[in-house]
Amino acid sequence: MLAEGLTALEIANPLFISLERVPSHRRNLMRRLGLRNKVELIRLAIEHKIEGVR
Repeated sequence: MLAEGLTALEIANPLFISLERVPSHRRNLMRRLGLRNKVELIRLAIEHKIEGVR
């Protein structure tokens, strides 16, 4: 969803999570994957063709 350019609110709504949880989930995911920033996270998603949850 980040790679699609969606805002935190646009990500939170279909996932039924609060707006505050989006950055938290993103940070946790980046930490677990050993990524340094959002660009690396988006690049990884594109490279592996990870589908959004919709």
